[in-house]
Amino acid sequence: MNEGHSAFLLIARAAHLIQRHGLRSREAFEYIRNTTVFTTHTPVPAGHDHFPEEMVRPYLTRVEHVLRMDWPRLMAMGHTPSGAQNSFGTTALAVRNAGRINGVSAKHGEVAREMFLQFYPEFDSPDDVPCTSITNGVHVSTWLAPRWQRLIEREVGHEWRNHIDDARRWEWLRDHDPAEVWSIHRELRSDFVGWLKGHLTETWTRRREDLSLLQDILSRLDEDRLFIGFARRFAPYKRADLLLSEPERLAKLLNSNPGATIIYAGKAHPADGHGQALLQRVYQATKHPDLAGRVVFMEGYSIDEARRMVAGCDVWLNTPTRPLEASGTSGMKAAMNGCLNLSVDDGWWLEGYQRDNGWVIDLPAVSMHDPSAYDRAVTMALLEGEILPTYMDRNDAGVPVAWVDKMKASMASIIPQFSSRRMVTDYADRFYEPAMKDAVALRDSNYRPLFALADLAEAIRTHWNEIGMESVRFGGLSTDELTVGTAVSAELSLHHPGRDAGELEVEAIVTFGSRLADLSTRIVVPFESEGHEDRSTWQGAFTVAASGGHELRFRVRPKDRAPQRPAALGMHIQKWL
Repeated sequence: MNEGHSAFLLIARAAHLIQRHGLRSREAFEYIRNTTVFTTHTPVPAGHDHFPEEMVRPYLTRVEHVLRMDWPRLMAMGHTPSGAQNSFGTTALAVRNAGRINGVSAKHGEVAREMFLQFYPEFDSPDDVPCTSITNGVHVSTWLAPRWQRLIEREVGHEWRNHIDDARRWEWLRDHDPAEVWSIHRELRSDFVGWLKGHLTETWTRRREDLSLLQDILSRLDEDRLFIGFARRFAPYKRADLLLSEPERLAKLLNSNPGATIIYAGKAHPADGHGQALLQRVYQATKHPDLAGRVVFMEGYSIDEARRMVAGCDVWLNTPTRPLEASGTSGMKAAMNGCLNLSVDDGWWLEGYQRDNGWVIDLPAVSMHDPSAYDRAVTMALLEGEILPTYMDRNDAGVPVAWVDKMKASMASIIPQFSSRRMVTDYADRFYEPAMKDAVALRDSNYRPLFALADLAEAIRTHWNEIGMESVRFGGLSTDELTVGTAVSAELSLHHPGRDAGELEVEAIVTFGSRLADLSTRIVVPFESEGHEDRSTWQGAFTVAASGGHELRFRVRPKDRAPQRPAALGMHIQKWL
């Protein structure tokens, strides 16, 4: 499932399994959990549907008797603790009933775990939330300009698409003749500028706007200038107007010799008034006397226009509010064409950025009163002090060698890592194929493995509150003070009536305050057990890694089943000892 919009499918599947296959409600949802992948695509609230109780009641009451759930329990499946009491959230429904959950970049996975922590009331750290990430990718053959594809075929053969995700096969690009790379880029940029002039003429004429101003704009579209692209949805968090907030400084930069041109493109959602207002501000900036022809808006943004733009621009600007950029893919498309990214440290760029393949607008790890002012200042400083000078530093043949080196590094590093081939392979290997195998295994022998799994989960819940710690002994605590490097050991005795020690997992959670940036402030220490039924002894140790106060706690959780057994237990509960 992509986003929670389709989450009612889970309820429909459960009803089908109960009616057609005779499963009990808990067995149906156990099967669904092991065979469902939920991909969340945005932390923005608008991407997470909530419906008032009176709106969903006519639809959910149809399956209430089939699921054998009373109304409060059915509503609880969609309850979001941070939301309204009497609303049904589709994201909540998806998170509670999907055994495999992911965000669309490593950073987004981290943000999603923070968001979803509220659905796991017994957890106190986002690190425990069962949500991982698979970073987005784009279809290289669609977005890489044909001119670049012809170069690749000439150098490595027609089979290159079968090895897109093999990073070693792209290293040749880093050593390729910079003059040819620059020549291809100039050809693509010339094609784009020629097309853009025709596009602006057509749209300007259709709107019956001042043709004299149009001629002035067209005369300023000089192919030797640095072209900066900004193309995406006009959602407020994308901050399309970030640089426009200082028009005087921006005009000075853009009108310098040789200066630069910013090309904006994109659309606002029809129901997004703020996004439409943002688009209007950008459009009005194109008519500012000092910015006309230096800030251009490209109307009617489409796939064809996007392909021209990512191939024809020199720099791709991305300035969303952190951490709302779940992934972003336009920057991937640009980077694959040698268009260098200038982006905030969010989304996919945190994984894609290397010092030699673009620029990052990084926020320092301190409290910032006005992050937008900071990002604007850093962006302008990079453009003025590094990007434009590097672009203009040419050899005797007119080739900006240092710039082209970044272009080659961008293509060589981004194409294999952010291709849709790599992305689909990740989904298939990590999620889809394991889910299909679980589905087949749980249906074996007329669902007997499923019945056993559901019974085990129910038995663990029945005895869960009876688990307790009888004693604990420590080693390495002979004095009142500990020094860094000291090994601390612990031995716990547990009583767990009705359950075997092999069904449990005991861990020590060590938290500490540290000023060392390379040290985690939370360590999870797994313990080993001796004993089986009813009682067991657990042992573990950790090393003091930093000075300052330490807190040590112990927890027990259900242990997931061995990999060779069908499906996962997936009980996300714990008990502090």
